[in-house]
Order: sequence, then C-alpha cells, then structure tokens
Amino acid sequence: MASADQGGAQKAGSGGDSVTYDGKEYDVIQEGMARILYNPIQQFNRDLSVLAIKAYGEEVIANRKGHPAAKRLDNKEKKRRRGDENDGNDRPAKVQVSEGEGDAEVTITKTSDAPAAPATAAETEGNGRTEEPKRPEPQPRFTVLDALSASGLRALRYSHELPFVTSVTANDLTKSAAESIKLNVKHNGLEDKIVVNHDDAIAHMYRRIADDLSNRDSRGRPSTKNKYDVIDLDPYGTAAPFIDAALQAVRDDGGLLCVTCTDGSHWAGHCYAERSFSLYGAVPVKGMHSHEAGLRLILHTLASTAARHGLHVEPLLSLSIDFYCRLWIRVTKSANAISYLGGKTMVAYQCSGCTAWETQFMVRTRPEPKKKGGHFFKHSLAKGPPTDGTCRHCGSAQHIAGPMYGGAIHDQGFVGKSPWK
Repeated sequence: MASADQGGAQKAGSGGDSVTYDGKEYDVIQEGMARILYNPIQQFNRDLSVLAIKAYGEEVIANRKGHPAAKRLDNKEKKRRRGDENDGNDRPAKVQVSEGEGDAEVTITKTSDAPAAPATAAETEGNGRTEEPKRPEPQPRFTVLDALSASGLRALRYSHELPFVTSVTANDLTKSAAESIKLNVKHNGLEDKIVVNHDDAIAHMYRRIADDLSNRDSRGRPSTKNKYDVIDLDPYGTAAPFIDAALQAVRDDGGLLCVTCTDGSHWAGHCYAERSFSLYGAVPVKGMHSHEAGLRLILHTLASTAARHGLHVEPLLSLSIDFYCRLWIRVTKSANAISYLGGKTMVAYQCSGCTAWETQFMVRTRPEPKKKGGHFFKHSLAKGPPTDGTCRHCGSAQHIAGPMYGGAIHDQGFVGKSPWK
C-alpha cells in the first residue's frame, strides 16, 4: 500500500509506508483516493470508469431531484416544517367571559403552552420567529455492484471519489478475495458505504432478479428495489457468461452497465473464429480495423441478449485498449427501440487482398409517409448479398464477418460532459 497523486500509483517514501493487520504487515499503495493492496495493470481502465460513472451519475441524480415524485416529497417536507413552526407560536386567542353583577366582564387572553421567551438576535425582523437550522436534503439512492471485485479497488475508488454513491457491493467468489476486500475497506474507513459479499456473481445477480420478480405491485409489475444503478463487470477473460444476468439486474430506466473483455485474441483476432462464435455469436474480422469490429461483435452480443428481455442498449463509450476492451452502455426498457435492432445489425464482407469491405444489414428500415402527415419507419426483409464473393476493387476473395452492431458506438453528448474535460 503507498501514496501518490491522483491518476498514478507508487510506493510512498524511500522505504514505503506499511500497516499491520492481524499480525501481518502490508505495504500501503494509493491510487486516486483509495489506499489498497495494489495491482496496477488496469489503472487506466479504473480511471476511465470513475470519470464515466461520474458523468453518468451527475445527470441521473439531477434528473431524480427534478422528478415529480421527488418534488412531491419535498413539498410535503416543507409543509411539515411550516406546521412545526406554527405549532405553539400563533394560536388563536381565546375569549374568557367572567360573569359578575351587572355587565359581563370580557377578558381577551392569548394562551400558550409556555411563557414567551425574550427575543434573540436569531429572530427575523419581519415576524419575530426563530429560524430553525435547515435540515440536509436526503441523498437519492445510488447503488453500484462491483461483481468481480478481487481486491476491491474499484469499489474503494467509487466510494471515495463519487460523492453521490450511497452503497457499493463488492462481490467475489473466493473467500481469500473477500477477506482482502474487508481488510482494504477497513483500512479506508468505508465500512458504512461498502458491502462485502462472498458469492458467485451470476448467482448473486439472478437471486436479486428473482426477489424482484416475486414481489409485484397491485398491477402485477415486479419490484425494482433490488436493481443496481451501475453494474461493473471486469473479469479475467470474457464477460459473456455474466451478460444476461447483469442486463436484468441493472435498472431498466437508464441503468449503466460497464463491461470489460480481456480476451482480445478471440474478438479481435482471426485464429480463434470458432471460439469467438461460441462466446459472442459472431465471427471476427481480419484486418487493421479488427479491434473496432471486435467492439461491434461484443455490442451485438449485449444488444441481442438485452432485446430478449425487452431491453434496449445504448453505447455511451466503447474503447479498445491494449489487450482488452471496455464498454459503457445505458440500459432502458423500450419495445419501440428494440424494433430497430435488426436495422442496426450487419455482416461484413472483408477482402483478403486490398482489405476493402462491404456491409449487409439484416433488416431494411426506411421511413414511410403517413396519410395525415409525418412519417413512420417500416421494417422489412433486406436484399442481399451485396457481393458475389470476390472484391470488386481487386478481385481477391472475401471473407464474411459478424453479425455485429452497426450503429454508433459512442454518444457525443456523454463524451462531451464536464467530468471528461
């Protein structure tokens, strides 16, 4: 464990700082604001993730505070406070009538529970009331799942560096990893914010999904209280086994799913086409653009898996870095949006000679005019193929790749947010 400026990590001092827990001595390392037992390989990945979740979370929290339900709760709180202020201060005067000989004697008396206290400097000039200290506004719930946490470094950084995060679940399958996470959480003083969970990640997510499906409201709609705002998948190798559970366990009203796949030889290389197809349901491209094609293969897997559950995925940022890829996608429930998936799914014909390529989308989507004005989109079968198997530029043989996602892989509005600048 050591200290360093944010964005870098190194041992502190010439001899390095150290700390002892249960009779064992550990070196202290600092990355960002977290002090941890350190593995530096994917520091850039973690730096990007902190920025991405910050850009996403700030928008989400602002929208929730402006939501009508939040405004209703705020109005109720204001009315309650006004009621507390009025209680015991300005009660209506009581009229006491004393019957005596002759005319009745009428005495107007203002009653109160306690004698009036002398005015203080805290009283306002207009009405003489004492101003109560303002109560802090309740923080909207914002939960994160670090599904494959290992040392817990991501969970620590999210808790330290993202002030709107209310709870982070750091999960890992191995007992030794869970104990290591607890140690790092204790060292950082984050026991009230990080929940350490020792479980299979897939089982944990499906268990929460099952709990929500078992608890329905009067209209038959399943609960959403067990869904996470953000789920981070950062496995050793492919994330394919975790995708289905993660898509259902994240919020379906705009939740954020962060996915890492470190098996670049499968989705960006041509030597393991059979392995790529078994994991992602697609064949990779051979060429200089193989890494972008690999991103599109994984996005196709995410989009097609989500569509089976009525979910639409929107890529916010998709990056290929060194030997791994990292994707941040927004998940929403939308039957209309997923109807366009076929028109965004394509196969590519790659020339083995000049490396030119042609694309073929699976569904034809085109605008059609309405009788009363405007237009709608009509989906129909696409014509194909666009090639006869040889390159029209050089005559070399072409190889097929895909299916893959054919839409935009970045969101300009998201990338342009202030946390990135």
